[in-house]
Amino acid sequence: FMCLYSGVKQWFWVDMNKHHQDLPMWEKNFNPRNPGKSEASDDSLVDGEFVDMKRYPEVQNISYWKYPQQAGDCVWTPAKMAHYVRSFGRNLGHMVMFQDREVLDTECTPPKEPIPLADHDLMWDFPGEGSGKGLIKMGWSHWGTVRQSLAQLIRKTKEGKVGYKGFSAWARQQGFPKTVLKATFAVLAGGGKSITLQTLFAPSSDQGFRDLLTAVDRDEL
Repeated sequence: FMCLYSGVKQWFWVDMNKHHQDLPMWEKNFNPRNPGKSEASDDSLVDGEFVDMKRYPEVQNISYWKYPQQAGDCVWTPAKMAHYVRSFGRNLGHMVMFQDREVLDTECTPPKEPIPLADHDLMWDFPGEGSGKGLIKMGWSHWGTVRQSLAQLIRKTKEGKVGYKGFSAWARQQGFPKTVLKATFAVLAGGGKSITLQTLFAPSSDQGFRDLLTAVDRDEL
């Protein structure tokens, strides 16, 4: 969702199910056979303002939707829908992105009262804190799945905890750089010598995972 408070935006949407062969992408992450299993978001090689029709002649086959967003409008972009946006004048708004692979917990008891947005878990915030402060993190990794992977490792231990040696071995298998492991461990362990499920899911651990994933995603910018 993109909600606009001031200014004007012009939106363009392209159905990737129909035009995945006509719109060249950098990483080709879109899975036409099963869009829900597409690896990640992506960017197009085409400059939306100056389309090179000699280099990308297939773009002429693309049909699209467009919408002029005014202040007070909220626009929803479906998952895996390619989009391009122009902004005019002073623009102020906010965007909320959802993880389309999350599964509803049917045993979860719904709240009796509305919960403020500030009390919800956010995967990536802006401007944020730590090493990712000030970086636009659209399309960055889902660190919640990384935390679940570490939780599975902890549940398999007899002691119900993992020390630095076990954590670093797990982190290297995940491909995380060594330079951030000690600092991340200290946060996830709550300053102690071991990571438990209690410290792993503590609110303070969120920033630890953000910093851990920033070390990976920032290198891909």
